[in-house]
Amino acid sequence: MSVKNAKLLYNAAEEGNTTEVGRLTLRCDRAANDEALDRAALNGYVDCVALLLPQSSLKGKRDGLVRAASQGHLECVQLLIGNNDASTALLWAARGGHTPCVRFLLEYVDVTHKEHASSSLRFSPLAWAASNGHADCVRILVQVSPLEHINHGLLCALDHGGMECMKILYPHSDVDAVEEELREGDDEPNAIIFERMEQLKCWAQRERLTCSVKNSQASKVLTPSRKI
Repeated sequence: MSVKNAKLLYNAAEEGNTTEVGRLTLRCDRAANDEALDRAALNGYVDCVALLLPQSSLKGKRDGLVRAASQGHLECVQLLIGNNDASTALLWAARGGHTPCVRFLLEYVDVTHKEHASSSLRFSPLAWAASNGHADCVRILVQVSPLEHINHGLLCALDHGGMECMKILYPHSDVDAVEEELREGDDEPNAIIFERMEQLKCWAQRERLTCSVKNSQASKVLTPSRKI
């Protein structure tokens, strides 16, 4: 393989030039094809990805999957998923707020499984989504995540000030456990975070009151009046 062919292949993959990718992929070694696949997946060129797949290694396909997920290129993700471990790709999709990719990858990742639930909470998909204020992803992930991930997701949302994410996570969390962790943290307590928690509590109380009033009014409408 010539260095020139490899560079031409990289450029073709980055530009989505399927004709050149198809011509050059058989003239390059696996390492070059892996690099080209990575570049094509990063830019969402699904046709180029399809051409490069047969000549790429398992590692190249895995890296390509993560690249595509990080940019939200759903078609490339669907093409690359194969037998790949989707857990890392899910982390990057959640971090980028790519809701369709998150929804798709959850078909391949059980976030409640011991392998994922016992891993570092700092790297859970929910924590990444909450830290970056991606409410739509949080809304999906909170339904399938274990309680410890939800609690940590709320801490991340409190830390970064994402009020919409906080409101989604709060009803599903163990609020007492979250507050205890805030108090017992190694760092000096952040007054702003505690203020946000108090705002959340007030919001939750208003929501419960509003819901109670609505239910009461609905009950009155549905209850037939007594005849005298």
